[in-house]
Amino acid sequence: MKHGTEFLSTCVWRCCRDIGTAVARQAGPLVAVASLLRSRTPRSLLRNIAWPIAMLLALVCPIALAEDSPSWPLLHPTDRWDFLSDALHSPGVASAGFENGEAVDLFTGNLRIVHPSAPVLPVTASLSMSLSRAYNSNKLHRDRVRNPSNPSAYNHYFHGKSWVGAGWTSHLGRVFIRPTHRDGLNVPPYFDNGGRERYFEFPDGAIHKFVPYVSSAQPHLQIVYHTEIEDPDCNWPAWYCWKFPSECDPDNCPDPIILDDWYTVTYPDGTMLELRGISSSVEEADGWLSNYDRSGFYTTKITDVHGTVINVEYWGVTDNPQFPEAIKRIWSPQSPGVEITTTVWTAADITAGLCPSEALGMLKQVQAPGPHGGPPIVYEFHYEARQIWGPTTAALTEVRLPSFRLNRLDLLRVWSAP
Repeated sequence: MKHGTEFLSTCVWRCCRDIGTAVARQAGPLVAVASLLRSRTPRSLLRNIAWPIAMLLALVCPIALAEDSPSWPLLHPTDRWDFLSDALHSPGVASAGFENGEAVDLFTGNLRIVHPSAPVLPVTASLSMSLSRAYNSNKLHRDRVRNPSNPSAYNHYFHGKSWVGAGWTSHLGRVFIRPTHRDGLNVPPYFDNGGRERYFEFPDGAIHKFVPYVSSAQPHLQIVYHTEIEDPDCNWPAWYCWKFPSECDPDNCPDPIILDDWYTVTYPDGTMLELRGISSSVEEADGWLSNYDRSGFYTTKITDVHGTVINVEYWGVTDNPQFPEAIKRIWSPQSPGVEITTTVWTAADITAGLCPSEALGMLKQVQAPGPHGGPPIVYEFHYEARQIWGPTTAALTEVRLPSFRLNRLDLLRVWSAP
């Protein structure tokens, strides 16, 4: 017991010394008390009052030390709030915001940059229309897939090409199918083409997998697939079944014909997106979908809880085979004359030397009505040819307004091959 008391008195003396030093740094009147505890209090005295002081410090020390701790909300009496574990992370999500539309995911290091490509135009008091472009570091990458006909060879597919420049996206919501690798047990893995997954991509480039279903990724996002089908006429007459009984087998009835299909995605606030097939998937010989970064269903209608509608039109395969997903017009029947329109770079522009050949079909101008009936607001986009991981593609380098330059971009450092 004597040794235990001696040990406790030593701990109390050291705790008092440290607390005295900490308090003395900020509280002038307590400097003398701190010095007394540090240098003049004999250990023999503390040996007699060690237990009472220990009980007092057990109550005081946590309170004193908490003064310098960050004021984070408490979810549990013994656990501090952890942003990373509390957030619902999806691939590409950025959680820590900075200036100029920049944000970084503190968990993965993913970089996101969101810049406006058009002004925000109010439609009603509850809904506005706009168009922005987003750079997301999870978009620009290269897939390595083993060639099924030659096990020692691999095919490489570059992803990140878009109608607003490599690494950038500009849409109002997309559903797409992404292939996956089926890694073998061998080391290194074979990178075989595996199954297919379905994702919803937010306008900022973050993606949410919903097939196979992942409940923890985005539990409040409601995604529904709709079809309009035509059932074949399999009601054979009795005489036909009597004469050809094998032909009346229900298994011989053709599959229903899909006349139309679309998705609806509903946000927690009740805003619903309607997405239609705009860009078809391209399946390569090895089974890989080489354009899953751009193919899929795109938002064609946005409806809020008050019935306000915003329609989104696309250039499509006929007018823009390079980038059918390029947005052509955004408008609302509730606000005639309030719309956002775009133009794209054409073969004539390439011939005139106004843009590189890689920019064919990419965004050239975004036009929106000016304030108070004034001149229209025009954003102009310019690109340069850059070689990224082998292929040459168009990189967004400059966005101009009529009277001055806006957002001079040079992302060569971001795109340099590892």
